[in-house]
Amino acid sequence: MKNNKFLLAAGLIAGSVLTCLPVTGFALETLTFSGGICDVADPAKVAQVFAHHSGAINTSATSSVVVTCSLTRDFTSDTNGANIVVKAFRDATATVPLSCTMVSRDFNGNTLASNTNQTNGVGVVALSLNVATSGINGFYTVACTLPQKSVLRGITLNE
Repeated sequence: MKNNKFLLAAGLIAGSVLTCLPVTGFALETLTFSGGICDVADPAKVAQVFAHHSGAINTSATSSVVVTCSLTRDFTSDTNGANIVVKAFRDATATVPLSCTMVSRDFNGNTLASNTNQTNGVGVVALSLNVATSGINGFYTVACTLPQKSVLRGITLNE
């Protein structure tokens, strides 16, 4: 019985020490969003994009389209920024790069920081973007130019 009490006390002490250790450098949370959450930026091109659970698909064989995506944050009190990975498919017939811009915004929608990346890769591609600042009660937006017959599959947010 004494050994059990000792082990219980040792476990509680060890657990409390472990929970006090800083976790700097680790993401508090990873969230994944379907490309289906994205909207067409130009209302005249709404018919050009088919958005559903498997992503935002540019159905045009001749022109690119810009889609915008709002990313919901679970931890809106930190100001340390975040990084995202945009997962997409770029068709071999594409004539322009697939490019995305991540923007960190404050509660009122003002821009705090932004980052842009692009690729001319064909097939499955991933674009990494990060911003060093985020606002209390703020949010992130992502705008991507989808070349013809290309798809924005999803976005992974690490904050």
